[in-house]
Amino acid sequence: MTPEIKRIKITSELFGAIHLPKLIGLNKDHPLDVWTSIGEHMDINVFEVGDGTIQATIYPVRDGRINTLHIIESLQNDNIELITS
Repeated sequence: MTPEIKRIKITSELFGAIHLPKLIGLNKDHPLDVWTSIGEHMDINVFEVGDGTIQATIYPVRDGRINTLHIIESLQNDNIELITS
């Protein structure tokens, strides 16, 4: 059984360390796929892409809508820490 993820730490080249304590969409019965806000103008999606690879993608938000056509930053593996305690 996989330990429960309490929070996620992203090390962004643009924004430094980003701690995600509020994990929307985290379900231990399904692959990792979490969406959460980083302030008023950015959202982040952390998800498994397969073969143990985890990706985090930061998107802009305008007028409350996520613009997934524009990526601010995309990170993988070493820049993402899943914290279980």
